[in-house]
Amino acid sequence: MSLHRFCCGLLSAVLFGLGSLLGAAPSRAAEISAPAGGCRLSAEAVARKAAWQRAALAGNGEAGRRYLAQIGEDAAQLRLCRAAVWPRVQAIWLRLYPCDLQPGAIDALMDRLVALGYNRIHLEVFFEGQVLLPMADNPTVWPSVVRVPPSADLLASAIASARARGVAVYAWLFSLNFGYSYTQLADRQVALACNGLGRTSLTAVGEIDSQTDMSILELDRVFVDPYSRVAREDFARLVEAVLRRKPDGILFDYVRYPRSSGAASVATGVRDLWVFGEASRQTLLSRTLNLWGGFLIERYLERGWLSESDLAEADRQFPLRTGAPWSGYSPPARPLSPAGRRPYLQRQLWSLGLSHAREGIVQYLAEAALPAHLQGVATGAVFFAEADRAVGAGFDSRLQPWPQFLSVGEWHPMVYANCGEAHCILSQVQTVLERTPPGIAVVPSLAGVWGRAHTGRPALEVQMAALQAAFPSLQAVSHFAYAWQEPQLERERRTCSGH
Repeated sequence: MSLHRFCCGLLSAVLFGLGSLLGAAPSRAAEISAPAGGCRLSAEAVARKAAWQRAALAGNGEAGRRYLAQIGEDAAQLRLCRAAVWPRVQAIWLRLYPCDLQPGAIDALMDRLVALGYNRIHLEVFFEGQVLLPMADNPTVWPSVVRVPPSADLLASAIASARARGVAVYAWLFSLNFGYSYTQLADRQVALACNGLGRTSLTAVGEIDSQTDMSILELDRVFVDPYSRVAREDFARLVEAVLRRKPDGILFDYVRYPRSSGAASVATGVRDLWVFGEASRQTLLSRTLNLWGGFLIERYLERGWLSESDLAEADRQFPLRTGAPWSGYSPPARPLSPAGRRPYLQRQLWSLGLSHAREGIVQYLAEAALPAHLQGVATGAVFFAEADRAVGAGFDSRLQPWPQFLSVGEWHPMVYANCGEAHCILSQVQTVLERTPPGIAVVPSLAGVWGRAHTGRPALEVQMAALQAAFPSLQAVSHFAYAWQEPQLERERRTCSGH
């Protein structure tokens, strides 16, 4: 007998007894499908439960009792099934809308996710310059997703509804991408990230993420300077407000710099780096260990290169320099010739600029995650493995140093390769696992839909089977996104046409 058949038989026996104890309905263990559907409920079970909910909303007390009992039974079934069927955690990425405030809507949505076999939700809480917080209790500078009624707290409602069904909720936050609404605040302009051409990510060429097939001009994606104290404090207030709703975890996304299209997607010189915001620039200058080094850093930032006259001027003004010129400076292995000094110092300054940019991201994430750590809330970082790599003579301009994201407990790589088969997706996961230190859980995010290929990627069941075969020790996998799984229901929720 196969392990799967044995587990499902054991699960059915356990659930049969549970259903009898609850007395809500005949045992529905046979209505669970696994593993291809990932602990799904049958269409009949889904329809029966939905009918009870509708009748309960209409005032039928008996239907209400049956519905509540079924919620408990389904939670128990899901817990047992996920313990027996790989992966232990199957998560879905989800966005909520004001229409989800309609009576019974959030509960119906959670019922649907349980029926699909998901036991964790990655819920968008901060995205596109808006927050999933009630207007009446929104301490942030961003507008609320829901404005009427002002006391409506969709985030708290979603967490409560999910938890009653045995489903964990992670708050998913854009972290350095503050959105267009942020640019409309006159006193926040100083917090925006800026490159050496004086452009913010709003005025630069729109970003294109080639890995995702989701090419979008990022006009609503405005990145801030990770060294900006103003930006850090604004984000900290958001994290504190989210933590008050008691999520099971927080996921930090967009922990990186923007990436433009074409040649601009590769940083080949210091002026391509997003280190020219006031806070970042001042922090970089503070890394000098003497006036001679500070002079050269300033000249390098001004033009992107050093001239022989720059070196001569530095020597003339600061002839008594001692030690290394800046933090992280690597002395040459042998004395430099006059002709070799300028190229060597330029390489050192380029390395300094890259390290400085990456360090800002690492520090920002660590500070953002600290309040969650102190409260015992799980933390994770979302990233593309390809966003931390050399490209020709330069580097991917996102400069996302995910191997240094040691301040969070989970890594969520977006493995969205679209070669038409699973092998390129597995390669991305392998890249991450090879660089994952002990104590950090890897939770790959797959893009696709069940039952058919989509956007150049195999069906989710094909990806899942390949992932399990290659990396059976993985404990959790997520699927991007619910909007892709059931687009018609997503449209109804977005437009209130389904109620």
